[in-house]
Amino acid sequence: MGKSLHMTRYGVSRAEDLPDEIGIAVTDTEGGTLKSFVGTTGPMPDESLIGWLARTAAFNAHRSLVKTLWSKVGVRAPSPAAISQSLRGEAARVAFLLRADPNEVLARACPEIVGAGSAARIDFFGVPIRPHYRNLGVRRVSPLALRQSGYHRAVWELRPLAFDPGTMERLLQNCPVCGSVLGWRRTFGICHCDRCKDRHRRPTVDLRAFPQPLVEVEDMEALAFVASLVDPLRSEPTVWGSRLSSEVRELSRGEMFDLSVALAAVLENDSLPPGERRALRFSKAVGALGLEPRFLALAGRALLDWPRGFFRVADALREGMDERGGAFGLNKELGSLLRAKRAARFGGRVDALLDRGIAADVARTDMDELLLRREEYRSANRINVREAVREFGIDQDRLVRLADSGALKCVRHRRIIVFDRAELEEVILQRADAVGAMRTAALIGVPLGALPDLTAHGLVEKIKGPVVGMLKEKEQYRLSALDALLAKLRDRAHEHARVGDERLTLSASHLFVGPKPWAGIVEAVLSGMLPVRSLNNRLEGVLDRMAVDPDEFGVLSARFGTPVAADLDGMTNYVEAAAFFGVSRACFSELTSAGLLPARDRVNLRIRRGDLADFADKFLFTGEAVRRLRLTKAEGIAFLRAQGVEPVAIMLKGKMQLWAKADVQVFFVA
Repeated sequence: MGKSLHMTRYGVSRAEDLPDEIGIAVTDTEGGTLKSFVGTTGPMPDESLIGWLARTAAFNAHRSLVKTLWSKVGVRAPSPAAISQSLRGEAARVAFLLRADPNEVLARACPEIVGAGSAARIDFFGVPIRPHYRNLGVRRVSPLALRQSGYHRAVWELRPLAFDPGTMERLLQNCPVCGSVLGWRRTFGICHCDRCKDRHRRPTVDLRAFPQPLVEVEDMEALAFVASLVDPLRSEPTVWGSRLSSEVRELSRGEMFDLSVALAAVLENDSLPPGERRALRFSKAVGALGLEPRFLALAGRALLDWPRGFFRVADALREGMDERGGAFGLNKELGSLLRAKRAARFGGRVDALLDRGIAADVARTDMDELLLRREEYRSANRINVREAVREFGIDQDRLVRLADSGALKCVRHRRIIVFDRAELEEVILQRADAVGAMRTAALIGVPLGALPDLTAHGLVEKIKGPVVGMLKEKEQYRLSALDALLAKLRDRAHEHARVGDERLTLSASHLFVGPKPWAGIVEAVLSGMLPVRSLNNRLEGVLDRMAVDPDEFGVLSARFGTPVAADLDGMTNYVEAAAFFGVSRACFSELTSAGLLPARDRVNLRIRRGDLADFADKFLFTGEAVRRLRLTKAEGIAFLRAQGVEPVAIMLKGKMQLWAKADVQVFFVA
């Protein structure tokens, strides 16, 4: 009965949570009376001493580990981390508290390895690692792993790993509710926040209810390899042994982990802006939140595919060598790695492996000669890529592609690209005077397909040359020429629109079916042949803000000329197609759905211009039909039906009809 009540009160529900023994063991020693926990259970295979203590203390309703250790077995510890880091002869007392073997307790405290050389090492479940890798000041957990089994994994205590190797979930170290850093001084159980409690001192926040994002990197295999080096449940050298080169197989798991952490720390540090980089003192190379998994994966791949994987790390470091302007030779190329190597004091085997890898990489890249400083290899009329990015704000990738294309003359020195400053400045000026095709058409108020016609008549100027490679849109126009055209067009509209006037672009859609002679219309406006007046609306295009007399516009239409023929194999979209026929855009969605107009891309409604021209030869809409019949819309539809002519399709809920041109044109008024 007592055991059942105890289980209900503290939430024990699974077999592995049940204590192995129930009852208090008491013994008298010279230091006083020792008392064990009421209920104890053995440790899990990958559970550290502090996790074991906290789990057992919470089961026995003890909230403070420090007070429990003193009151039960007389062990003084300033913090739970202190008792777990160094037992100092107290292993027997702690073992009595847990009813466990003292050797088991000592092993899970990760004792320091005697005779480990100049760099101290601790025994982390059989793997010698650096003491500063282990962080007991903060409790980090994986909610998904706790759902599987509610105990603390020792691998969560290692600073470099910011994720759980079993679930690949990022570790949680702050309470999602109160925001406090999770710790060890108090405990409500491994699965709960040690601060959030109700008025009955019961935990209120279950960390298992707050799963964290999963780690996603391109090379998950390499990341799993790094984690397996120190994870007690996954440290299986035989799994990876056949994959490793003979040089890497000579290293111990601790040395492999050491080298992986060093490479990842160097890569992460080099990825930061120059002002934010840390001095790579190796004891502080790993931040409080651990290393980014993507850099650990790169480091793991360096060992798995040695030496090719190491070459990729070296190439990544060389990409930032221009920022090391005061360095020479190898220090300029791999400066961060060399500094970390000196600071880490790896030891003979790792140092020898790194030396051989660096020598092979230098021979591979043929960069054994000293690189000159930037100030010395360029004169005042030269500028390199990074300086151009800082000075002109140009995207670096576009400059590199520009150099690769040969469109702009440049000089290359290994990975350094140097341009002629005068030529680059000229391109920059052209870039500032460029505007994309879509923006050009929108400002004028014409479809995108009208720009070739305007260009052929000299109304807009298309930009060619190297500058095009630096801009997002491939088709660019000169902004200064466009501004001049727009200013001239605005000057022609002095008066306000009159009663009966119609928007110029709308009148053009009504009058012309198919390609509109936009160049002729613009020239007629500029010359004054076509009188225009200003229209007060919210449209952006200049022509959209102009009004004309529809009758006057119709009389002059024959003098606008023929537009430049469009490429029939080219593609257009439904917006241009609607302007082509002078109807709403919604019509074309229904036309393509009915199969009357083939769409090459139904998602984006891409239509071939040739198909659009064929459609115009076969069909016409009601608007064009009644204009040619010189009747109103209602009169025209009634007349055609009286003659036995029915529409081919009815769209927009009866508001728009499509007719066969051959059936209707016999009634057109000459």
